[in-house]
Amino acid sequence: MGRNMTGIPETFKNKPLVYSWTYRNKDGVPLGVVGRYQSGNDKKDIVPFFKANGSPGIDINPRPLFGLELLAKHPKEKPFFIVEGEKAAAALQSLGLVTLTSLGGSKAVNKTDWTPISGYKSVVIWPDNDNPGKQYAKDIVTALLNLENPPAIKVINP
Repeated sequence: MGRNMTGIPETFKNKPLVYSWTYRNKDGVPLGVVGRYQSGNDKKDIVPFFKANGSPGIDINPRPLFGLELLAKHPKEKPFFIVEGEKAAAALQSLGLVTLTSLGGSKAVNKTDWTPISGYKSVVIWPDNDNPGKQYAKDIVTALLNLENPPAIKVINP
């Protein structure tokens, strides 16, 4: 099984790696990589590689946010985005927009460390346009409102 430059396998369950996203701490140090494996129109496999031995899985609790290194450089008074999934976050980041997402999709909001957002003035949540996306947005709102110094929150209705 070949590995690419991020250190994750080129294939998973006989599907090729089509994207990979590196999670970093606020200082830019890599914490782990998420790979998207997909063949044609087959169901995708989103696989985290956060274990010290390089095998699939996550051994970080609570889970870090994708985009922390960008947030750390972002002025506290300026808004930023939270979206569902690394693919959407990376697309907005490529446009120069500070954008975060949580590790593990719409069902993992409560496993995420949202505390780095405390003290920021405002955030825009841009959910996927489906029922899990709507629930994801609600769960993030709840998590953010429980922060010591929560931001003002706007949710886009896609």
